[in-house]
Amino acid sequence: MLTLAANVISFTGPEPSPSFAAAAAALARDAQRAARHLGFEPWEGIVVESAGGVLGLAPAAAGGDRLAVVILPAHAPAGSAQRAAARHAAEVTDG
Repeated sequence: MLTLAANVISFTGPEPSPSFAAAAAALARDAQRAARHLGFEPWEGIVVESAGGVLGLAPAAAGGDRLAVVILPAHAPAGSAQRAAARHAAEVTDG
């Protein structure tokens, strides 16, 4: 879980680097801004597929100040990353 100030507040696995946290937070802010301009607000998630893995991001917490990030192996379906990120985001929002 990241705050939009780019601080890592919890994680499993290897600790994300500060530069990753900053890039993910910037991506979340861009998604929020684009969704607002396009009338799709609130945004629900982003999935990025690459040779290195599948990245799922979802906004967490009612104020939108946290971001759930899930990284899966490259062979994982994109939908799995999207669902996992949404599930983790809901845990923060609800609990």
